[in-house]
Amino acid sequence: MSVALAAAPQQTAMAERQLEAAIHREQVLGDVKGAIEQYKKLAQGGNRTVAAQALIRLGQCYERLGETQVKDARATYADRTH
Repeated sequence: MSVALAAAPQQTAMAERQLEAAIHREQVLGDVKGAIEQYKKLAQGGNRTVAAQALIRLGQCYERLGETQVKDARATYADRTH
């Protein structure tokens, strides 16, 4: 039981580091499409806080890519809010 409890903070820290890496990829490196792929993976993860943040950033990335991506952004928000 204590092993499972010890693993939870490590998994949370890892998910947060992965989110930070995706944000860095998006904002610093300018690789929006690469960041989108990272955000998608994080959105499917078990950490609900990180998943929610990833979904918001994912939608924002779609919006940054232009009108053709707005439909994808709306679908992303809708899928996860229901």
